[in-house]
Amino acid sequence: MLTLNMNIVWTFVNLIVLFILLRVFLFKPVTNIINQRQRILSEQMNQADSMEKTAKEHLNEADKVLQSSNSLAQAHADKIIEDAKLENARIINEAKEEADRILTDSRLRAKREAELLMNESKGQIAELALAAAKKLAKVNRNEAEEQSLFNDVLREASIRHDA
Repeated sequence: MLTLNMNIVWTFVNLIVLFILLRVFLFKPVTNIINQRQRILSEQMNQADSMEKTAKEHLNEADKVLQSSNSLAQAHADKIIEDAKLENARIINEAKEEADRILTDSRLRAKREAELLMNESKGQIAELALAAAKKLAKVNRNEAEEQSLFNDVLREASIRHDA
């Protein structure tokens, strides 16, 4: 049968005491340190998550501000373009009006000059007709002489008109 030896009992007692001592002085402090580090890591992970959420919120806000500023810049650029188009149309209209005014003035001047020339021509024709009538009244001539006299008057009128 089994005999219990005192060495075996003391070995078991030593093992139990060693286990208790190891548990109290080694396992509990190591377990506490592990738990403390897990708690610190958990807190840091929570902080990192909250910082990530905050960073995402800030990024979203920055994106919104960027989109808003882009839309404002686009609206401003569109307004500038529209203003430039309006200014361009106004300048073109002013230029057309000025061109029409100049054209109208030129036409009026040309018409006046034509009327003046016509009046001068009428006066010259009247003078020539009067001169011809005076010459005819002074002299009674035959038909060939009258034709020659008429041609002279026309030549003279042509010379005056060219001058």
